[in-house]
Amino acid sequence: MNEIRITLSKTKLVLMLIGCIAFIFGGVYMIIEPYKPDNNRYSEDFLLFIGLASVIFFGLGLFFILKKIFSTKIGLIINELGIIDNSNAISLGLIEWNDISGISIIQPQVPVFNVGTTVSTKKMIILKTDHPEKFIERLRNPILKETLIYNNKIYGSPLTIISSGLNIKFSELENIVKEQMHTWQK
Repeated sequence: MNEIRITLSKTKLVLMLIGCIAFIFGGVYMIIEPYKPDNNRYSEDFLLFIGLASVIFFGLGLFFILKKIFSTKIGLIINELGIIDNSNAISLGLIEWNDISGISIIQPQVPVFNVGTTVSTKKMIILKTDHPEKFIERLRNPILKETLIYNNKIYGSPLTIISSGLNIKFSELENIVKEQMHTWQK
């Protein structure tokens, strides 16, 4: 069996872990000290909400990153059967080539609050599928299931691959996925 295995990058994961911890501390600070007399641009309730959201969101991120740091699974496996992506929080098992109808590359734009502009995030590979419900139904966790539903609504597919936790540059990953899809898809 000809197989491409891309490992998880422990260095990238540790850097993401440090970022999560920093945002958690920032969120806790906003909860404890939400209002300062010299900064009355935002209300105390708003800062409290942002602090709580930061602690919850980055706390979940911390949990999933820790799981990946201590995981012994290969981050991404590509072979003649399809793709197994263990690189992010949602691992769906084998995505067979015949379930992939196409590939697109996107770089989502995230709005910057109260500034009126957007910031580009990391590029993602979107694996298009004619049967998104097949993959959404694989998950039992309602939060992760909702994430796939959201991905399907926004990106047109629940199947995404990012390189931020992998030992590979995005451009290399993109080339490998496209080549392998062309080779193995029937």
